[in-house]
Amino acid sequence: MPGIHYIIGTIFALLAGVSTYIGLAIEKKAVNKITVENRSKGFLKTLLKSRLWVLGIFIHIGLGTVFFVIAQFMIGPALVPGIMISGLVVLIIAASKIAGEKFTLIDIAGILMLVIGAIFIAASQLVIDSSKINLADKKIIFHIFSFSFLILGLWLLSNLISSKNIKYKALFKGLAAGFPYCIGNFWITVFYASMMPVFKGNSSSILVFFLIISIVILIVSNIFGITEIQSALKCGEVGYVIPIQQIPVQITPILYFYYVFMLKTPGNNSLIWILCGMSLIIIGGFMLSKKQQALT
Repeated sequence: MPGIHYIIGTIFALLAGVSTYIGLAIEKKAVNKITVENRSKGFLKTLLKSRLWVLGIFIHIGLGTVFFVIAQFMIGPALVPGIMISGLVVLIIAASKIAGEKFTLIDIAGILMLVIGAIFIAASQLVIDSSKINLADKKIIFHIFSFSFLILGLWLLSNLISSKNIKYKALFKGLAAGFPYCIGNFWITVFYASMMPVFKGNSSSILVFFLIISIVILIVSNIFGITEIQSALKCGEVGYVIPIQQIPVQITPILYFYYVFMLKTPGNNSLIWILCGMSLIIIGGFMLSKKQQALT
C-alpha cells in the first residue's frame, strides 16, 4: 500500500495539473483576443498588457509551480508529470468553456489515451529519491549532461521543423513547448540532490557547482517554457498543442530514471505498466495529430 507521503505527493501533483491546465485555457482565451497584426509583431508585449493573460499566468505558473515543487519533493520527478496529465480532463472542459474550442470523439479519445497512459506510467512507481543520488559519480555526471544536450537538440530540431513545415507547424511547436519543461523537470532533481547536502553542511565543490547550475537552468527553462507555450498557442488550439506538448514531458522521466540515474525497476509489474503507458501515449499522440490535419 502506498504510504501517506506518496498519497500527499500525488494530491499535490493532481492540483498542479488542474491549476496548470485551467491557467493555460485562460491564456489561450487572451491570445485569441489579439489581432492578427499584433500576433506577428509585439506579441509578448501585447500579452503582458492583458489582465486576462496575467491571471492565466498566475494560475498556471504561480499556483501550478507551488504545487509542482511540493509534489516533486515528495515523490520525485519520474511520477509527477504522469499524475499531472490527468488534469487534461479538466483542460477539455476549460478549453471548451473558456476558450470556446470544440472537440470530436476522436480528440477526446486521444486525450484520454494520454491520460490513461500517464496513469499507467505513474502506477509503475518509478520514484527517484534525490537524497540517494551521488552527484560525484562520473557516470552520472556524464549522463546528466549527455541527456540534457539530447533534449536541447530535440528542442532545437522541433523548432526548426515547425519553421519549415507550415502544415504541421502547431504539431512541432507543441512538441517544442514540451522540451523546456523536460529539462526543468529533470534538473529540479539535480537541484534537490545538491541542495540538501549543501545546506546540511556536507558540501563539496561539485555539489556547489550543480546547485548553482541547476538554479540557472531552472530559471532559464521556465522562461523559455512560458514563451514556447505562448508561441504554440498562437499556432493552434490549446486542446491540441498542450496534449502534444505533454508527450515528451511524459516519456523523458522514464529515460532519466534508467539512463541518467541508472536505477532498478521497483517491482515485477513496473515494466509492464511502463510499456503499456508509453504505447497509449504514442497512440494518443497519433490520434491528436489527425486533429491538426483537420485544422490545416
